[in-house]
Amino acid sequence: MLKYILKLAILSLLILQIWGCGTMSKPEEKLFVPKKISIEMPKALQSTKKSVRKKKSLAYTELKEDVEYLENLRTDVEVYLLFLSQVINQVNQRCKNISTNKTCIIPEEELSFIFDKTISNQYTALTHERAEYEIDDILFFGEIKFIKYANNSKYHYHVTMDTSFENEDEYSSETIEWSKDEKNILTIYKEESSTLKSEIQIDYLKKERGEKSIIVNDSYIDKTNNSLDKFHFKLVKKLDVNETYKVISDSETFNHTIEVYSFNSQGELSKNGGFLDFEGVDNGDFFREYETFNGDGSLLNILYCYEELACDMEDKESWFKE
Repeated sequence: MLKYILKLAILSLLILQIWGCGTMSKPEEKLFVPKKISIEMPKALQSTKKSVRKKKSLAYTELKEDVEYLENLRTDVEVYLLFLSQVINQVNQRCKNISTNKTCIIPEEELSFIFDKTISNQYTALTHERAEYEIDDILFFGEIKFIKYANNSKYHYHVTMDTSFENEDEYSSETIEWSKDEKNILTIYKEESSTLKSEIQIDYLKKERGEKSIIVNDSYIDKTNNSLDKFHFKLVKKLDVNETYKVISDSETFNHTIEVYSFNSQGELSKNGGFLDFEGVDNGDFFREYETFNGDGSLLNILYCYEELACDMEDKESWFKE
């Protein structure tokens, strides 16, 4: 993520002279980076201690895997946010004379921070893992691009961090845009090499009435076999007593531009239970299923229809019950 070197450097070299010494200059307004880009996950989808094994619906299992994938992405981004927060006011200071909507570029290895005990504890709290860095390591950033947008924009700040450094065979970057009130946050991770090209986008939105949503768009191209995987996931938390969530999930796989698999679902989940209505195509075979489950994800009912069966895809009354 970030290059680092071991301590043994003179700390005075890292003293930041943002406001200068012995002057009466007006302090710059501090800039804060969002700490979180998440919404509370449905209780039924959170990891729990092992209990009596119950049969789970296929749709519920797929949904839980999507949420776990989202949580892993969120953790990665929030680590970037943690690190960026250590230098964001240096960035703001160095770019203060750049006009609105213009890009300010800070070359790689010009910004750094010390990985101290406090940051280490914050890292562990986010990832639940021990950091790969040692206390008092010095972590350097790659090239940083910074933009301040106009006040009437959806996002007010933009930061793109080059995370590829000296690897000439691969390019990767993390982009973060956010509004001053942190109700709109967008992150984009890009990676490209001779064998792959991928982009992961997470869009977080908090509405005035309290409703929150998080949207993930993920695409991955394998250049070696000309295959493409696409994934879209949207989770909306309603502001109600039942802790209701709405979910939309779509995934597609193409091989040499031919679709070989697709799956999409939409449904609702609350502490009282939920449903998922989903359909898909697997190697040309079309199917639909409708499942209901209770608050812990245990299957209550399943209806299904496959092309080779004597049922009408558009009429659930004709579907088979498991």
